[in-house]
Amino acid sequence: MGGFTYQLFIKPGCSSCKSMLTFLSEKNAKSNIIDISTKEGFISSSYQEIMKLPTVILLDDNNKAIDRMYTIKELQEHFKNFN
Repeated sequence: MGGFTYQLFIKPGCSSCKSMLTFLSEKNAKSNIIDISTKEGFISSSYQEIMKLPTVILLDDNNKAIDRMYTIKELQEHFKNFN
């Protein structure tokens, strides 16, 4: 998986968010979980122009956003391609 880091934008009570969090945890992926219900999370989601949840932003070694994923299926495809 190289030096990828995953930013996962979630909110409490979102079942799809929980599924994404579980999936990334099972893959031992380097993840930064951002709860948009907090002030800091809301500011970060606004800066990143997050329009729906969950959103996973894939970052390269230089912390540059290179992709966005919104579903477990997209994450599974991503991991197939990089394993």
